[in-house]
Amino acid sequence: MAETIALIDNTTFAAAGRTFYHNDPSGKGGLHAREYYSEHRDAKAIDRQSTSEFLTALVLFDSLRWDSASSSGETPAVTDDRRYLPWLYDWFPLFHEASQLGIIEDFEERYVSWDRLNLAQQLAFKWVEEQIATEAFQLPSNFRVPLAYYSEDYADRGDFERLNAKNDWALTEDELAIAMFLHRGLYYQSYSYGPSEWVDFEGWSYLPHSYRASLLRSPSWNLLATVCNDQDLWLGQMHKLEITAPEIVRELDRRFFQALDKTVKIEPIPGGVALGWSFLQENWREPTHALESALEFRESRSGKEVRAFFGDLVALGKDSNRQAIEDRLGDFEKMLQGAARRRFGTSWTPDPKAGFLIGLTGSWKDVLAPALDIMPRRIREAVIRVLYTSTYEHGFQILFNSYL
Repeated sequence: MAETIALIDNTTFAAAGRTFYHNDPSGKGGLHAREYYSEHRDAKAIDRQSTSEFLTALVLFDSLRWDSASSSGETPAVTDDRRYLPWLYDWFPLFHEASQLGIIEDFEERYVSWDRLNLAQQLAFKWVEEQIATEAFQLPSNFRVPLAYYSEDYADRGDFERLNAKNDWALTEDELAIAMFLHRGLYYQSYSYGPSEWVDFEGWSYLPHSYRASLLRSPSWNLLATVCNDQDLWLGQMHKLEITAPEIVRELDRRFFQALDKTVKIEPIPGGVALGWSFLQENWREPTHALESALEFRESRSGKEVRAFFGDLVALGKDSNRQAIEDRLGDFEKMLQGAARRRFGTSWTPDPKAGFLIGLTGSWKDVLAPALDIMPRRIREAVIRVLYTSTYEHGFQILFNSYL
């Protein structure tokens, strides 16, 4: 089975690092987090969401990649100090530990396909001009462009200022920052669509930060395929469309929360974060423990079987095998139902009289059915809990149980 690799935005890594290290009294990561939160007082909630997205990727994918050629730029005083390590590892040492284990890997995007990058710049500029400048597209209320894109030292600023001059200064400073932020996402996403001289492409998926995703997934954005320069996609015979790893992540997460919401009453969880949120759920006051717990989980037998299950889904997605994916997602839902019954002794069917017999077949059903009909509810639930008791829990069940 091919290795599953996720390209994660630096914005997501920085948000997760701030969540993990904002209580660090002396480290660079703690300094950065405190300065960031003093300037953006509403940022902690979205950073926790980004952290959960990161932790979800950490337990599902074999490895995570980030672009060390770019820097955060949020705190120039610490960004300039890169004598020993790339900024991510220097600011947030737990990420460095993960890199030494081969879980997180950095690459440097310095030798690139300039045609592809230039096209991404032009498309991003044009989209912002037509959609943001005219207010045809409304940004989410909590949308924010990282401060790096306002810096005079940002690597691609000169290209965008030339584009702006060529287009009669159509974009304001804020709109230009949005265009620069969008183009980098387009550029990264293009490499999940087609081969590249840039990196070993096989198996890469791009998981953008929620700010970028709000742009990349907008209904009006229909030009992403163009960035791929894929000459063959719509020529000749019809191609089967791959079911991508990000799509599978979202579907797993949706069904996980749906099962959770059927079991216990909880506040809604943003899409794509429920699996990773389980680690913050148990380590709310000490978020660095959430990362340590996630790293320990992924190296355990349970974590390895979660990645194997996900890897199998990704392989089926490459073959566009929707029915096989649906079958395995059905198995996934049954795992979560089993965990719920083991904990509470109840089923999810609308008819409680029949519902508690689901899963009991053959001799078990024949012996217990008459007796269970007349048992009080608490006794029935106790019997079901015993019947679903097991010395073995699948990794997904362990994550599910953290909420229960």
